[in-house]
This record gives sequence, structure tokens and C-alpha cells, in this order.
Amino acid sequence: STGTIEGVPHRIVRPDGNVRWITTLGVVERDAEGRMVAMRGGSLDVTDQQARVAQDLHAQRLDALGRMSAGVAHNFNNLLAVIVPTLALLRDEVAPPSRDAIDDAQLAATRASNLVRQLVAFARQGDSDVSTELSLAEVLTSAVRLGERLVAGVLEVELPPVDPSLVVRGERATLEHAFLNMLVNARDAMVDAGRARGR
Repeated sequence: STGTIEGVPHRIVRPDGNVRWITTLGVVERDAEGRMVAMRGGSLDVTDQQARVAQDLHAQRLDALGRMSAGVAHNFNNLLAVIVPTLALLRDEVAPPSRDAIDDAQLAATRASNLVRQLVAFARQGDSDVSTELSLAEVLTSAVRLGERLVAGVLEVELPPVDPSLVVRGERATLEHAFLNMLVNARDAMVDAGRARGR
């Protein structure tokens, strides 16, 4: 009904046993009466893009886990700030036979404090800056090269010359993914608007 064929990325196993991700893209040709007479298209290897998507999802999960750990550690610290000094006061007030129980509770509180420190250390790792300085021209060129295949037949993509001295800080796969999304969104907008070609 849309005149285009856009498959869902799926895995294939090649004769040599190599596993690849591909997606099928194509267009429908109709005659003057609107009847479908042919389909043109092909399969595009998107293994690298799928790997980048998986890497992005993994990074997002780690970031979310780090933020959650920081929140848990904060709440633990608030609880321990009450428990630890209270146990110390109680130990001096109770009879010697009950001090063993207080000592066990203090040992558990100490272990909890160590757990909090580990959570805080993990949260800080999650917040660490893993971005690097990247050539904007290289990132854009790479994204356009990948994206041209995804928008072929709908969009004509032209990348003006980019100053090679321009540098951005970020994570390469994330930036390329953002630029690819822009191209795909533009393609979808053209299709939704019923336009045959765009630039």
C-alpha cells in the first residue's frame, strides 16, 4: 500500500557458517491502472549497525544501573547513619551477655557499609566520561555512507565539505546513530507526505 518494502532486520547463516544481520529494501512498480506489476529491491547487510545498536543498549543499561546503584547507596547511607551510632551507644548500656548480639549487629552494619562503598564505586564508573575527541567530518561521512543505502530511492543525500579541523567530543557509535536517525526520519517524513523524491 505504501509502494515501498522495508523488512525487519533478521539474522541469516551463510554457507560458511558466518552469521550476518540483513534487512530487505525495495519498491513496488505499478501500471497505469495502479496494479502491481513488479517489485525491485535487495537485501542490505546491517550487521555493523545492529552491533552499534546493541552496544548503545548495553551502555544505556549500565548507565541506568549505575544511577540506581547511586540511589540505593544514598538510602543505605541514611539508614546506617542511624544504625551504627545507635549500636555503639547500646553496647555500653546492655549487660555483657547481650553484647554479643550487639557485636553481631555491628558486624552486619560494617558489611553493609562495605556494600555501600562498592555501590558508590560502581555508580561512579557508570558516570565516568567515556567520550573522546572525534573528527566531525569523519563521523558525518561515515554516517552518510551508511545512511545513503537506507534512504536510497527516496532521498538524495549531499554532504557539504566539512572543515577537517572541527572536533566534537562524544562516543562515535552514538553520534553516528544519531545522524542515521536524522536521515531515516527525513525519509519517513517524505514517504508520509507522499513525495516521490527529496534532497
